[in-house]
Amino acid sequence: MDARHPFGFTSDHLVPLSRGGQPLDPANARPAHRRCNSSRGNRTTTAKTERRSRQW
Repeated sequence: MDARHPFGFTSDHLVPLSRGGQPLDPANARPAHRRCNSSRGNRTTTAKTERRSRQW
C-alpha cells in the first residue's frame, strides 16, 4: 500500500509533539491510519481515536 494512502500506517503520538510530547518515547506512540491521525490534529483525546478498525 502506498505510504500516502488514507489507511496507511502512521505513528500517532498520545501527547502531541506540539504540546511537549516526547518523539522517541514508545509509551507516547500508537499505530493509527494516516486519515485518523491527520483528523486528530494536536488534540490529546477524542472519541474517534478510541475506535479501531484493525488489530495492529
